[in-house]
Amino acid sequence: ITEAAQKGWGVVLDEIDAITANVGLVFNKMFEENATMVLLTETGIETLQPHPDFRVIATANTWGRGDSTGFYAGTNMQNDATMDRFRPKQDVEYDMDIERQLVSPYLPTAVVEALYADKVTLGKEGLIVLIRRAIADPNNEIDDICGMRPILYFAQEYQDLGWHRGM
Repeated sequence: ITEAAQKGWGVVLDEIDAITANVGLVFNKMFEENATMVLLTETGIETLQPHPDFRVIATANTWGRGDSTGFYAGTNMQNDATMDRFRPKQDVEYDMDIERQLVSPYLPTAVVEALYADKVTLGKEGLIVLIRRAIADPNNEIDDICGMRPILYFAQEYQDLGWHRGM
């Protein structure tokens, strides 16, 4: 990260909410505008001012709040001072059209339609649409998540093992 800061590179910190809060605090100074850091390196003490083009993007499943549900085991609550340095923040929803394109090579057309049918064109909603709506329902009909990765695994297993094992 310090090399990226010196050279003006971009860095992606995937799953930043898996670090411990005290490690996150180390980043605070580096992520501030016009920061000057003093580093102890192999060659001695150096000062570092991040390059103006230095950028950090972080992904997190819990917005830095940790997880008590068990869905994101291994995540940790982060210090608000650390999380405040990441702006703007963007909640990213699954794009079902992209997901459909990813699973389509593995599944028969009829199965893809059953999973992703939309009410406007087919008069009914697909299974994935219904499951995700039930998950999002505040009455919590389903207390789980339905991400893109398990859907892709299902499609690949469906192709490799047949529908009865893919399910």
